[in-house]
Amino acid sequence: MSESVPRRTVLRTVGAATAATLAGTSTASADTDVLTEKPPVTWSRTYDPGDLIASTAAPHHGRATVYDVYPTDDGALLVGQVITRDASHGWLTAVDDAGRHQWERVFDDGAGFRAVEPATADRGGEPGFEASGALVCGSTNFVMEAPEAGARNGDPYCVRVDGEGTAEWRLTYQTDRSFGGTYGGSDDSGEIGGSGRLLDVASVEDGYVVGGHVSEGRHVRSTPIAMGLDAHGDVEWRWRHPNEERGTVRSVTSIADDVLVVGSPRGSAGETSWVARLGGDGETVWYESIWNDETDGDGLTGIGAGDGTALVAGLRERGDVGFVAVDGADGDVRWRGSVAVDGASELEDVLAVGDGYVLLGARGTEDGREAWLHSIGADGDSRWSEEVGEGRRTRGHVLTVADDGGLLVGGETTDDSTLAWLAKLGGDEPEDGSGWGLETPSLPGWATTFAVGVGVGAGLVGAASRLRRGRPTSTDAAARSSEPSASRADE
Repeated sequence: MSESVPRRTVLRTVGAATAATLAGTSTASADTDVLTEKPPVTWSRTYDPGDLIASTAAPHHGRATVYDVYPTDDGALLVGQVITRDASHGWLTAVDDAGRHQWERVFDDGAGFRAVEPATADRGGEPGFEASGALVCGSTNFVMEAPEAGARNGDPYCVRVDGEGTAEWRLTYQTDRSFGGTYGGSDDSGEIGGSGRLLDVASVEDGYVVGGHVSEGRHVRSTPIAMGLDAHGDVEWRWRHPNEERGTVRSVTSIADDVLVVGSPRGSAGETSWVARLGGDGETVWYESIWNDETDGDGLTGIGAGDGTALVAGLRERGDVGFVAVDGADGDVRWRGSVAVDGASELEDVLAVGDGYVLLGARGTEDGREAWLHSIGADGDSRWSEEVGEGRRTRGHVLTVADDGGLLVGGETTDDSTLAWLAKLGGDEPEDGSGWGLETPSLPGWATTFAVGVGVGAGLVGAASRLRRGRPTSTDAAARSSEPSASRADE
């Protein structure tokens, strides 16, 4: 049995004492303090990966975003996406415990990264990013403006990186229609080859479970997908929605030897979001529809699992965030609650920490937008609220616990241009004092080659990862047009 400790299992599934022991947190009280006491903002920083935003002809058209954060012993690994006027790039950046830039890798393959998970299954469970690296997932082959025919609009994608961020292997997971169809053809059908994206990943014994969506055509609504991958990224099983509903898997989190997946529809009001528990072979242990767009809100978008209970949450009405506590063993609803957040327009993440949860979203202000955090106890009672922002419009996407017990919030912030953003609440002060108002980190001279993807092979990343052919990983994969197959490019 693998001795790996999944990040989401540690930070979202266990209590404070266990999290302190397994995740390397300095004391068991650190997580509890973050939950029960309102933490101050320790530092806030912005990032322009590869200077891509600054170097574009129209910086206000560019956008760099942090979508996930992996805490390390001496800081964190940030993953995200940079979109310019004519290209999309996946990126990862290592920062120290004060958010200072250490190194970065930018992938020039039409990529965009949404999730990161420690990769220990193929390293004998050796802990730590430097020792074992990580699995980064999202999409590749993304095109900004579709050509007249043969358009490609993104494929589910995972990259295995070592402790220095160099790609060891990459896999795309496409439908059989990836090489066909037209985009806005003469018959105005708007057909497009299959496309998709992975939004989350969680570690399980000897591998991973990824979740997201695929679609067979431009005007065909997405289908939620979850796939079990072995330590080398090959598909071991695929999960299909039991009712064949359309939508997307928004979140995946480990619970015991299984995973919980949260999905929501992508369509009109009146449809229902759901939670399912999947076993080690992808079988449905239980499935519950618990959130109706018409009566409850805009759909479930976050999950945090702690002490056998999964808290799923979503926006109910403007300024009203609802949450449902679900028994992880059988899916029964234990309780429901809500909290008013003035001006709330988004809910992005839910983190189980200590004996409760912290919610992350965005709210409107008089002249823009700011990220908000709200702490609730195990029974849904409110503890504290905090707002944090860097530029005029700030949006938080991900929330996790730093090694010293502070909270890390990642996302994007906008003034004249939109830059990737990371802030820390609570925890230790950086040695040089407050991180507020510090300049955007830039690449050191030695890392320049990596800014354009040379570090992971400009030819390899720019061409080989675009290969959309390869063997299906199971005999029935090629027979189902809506199921992805795998194409590998090894370094």
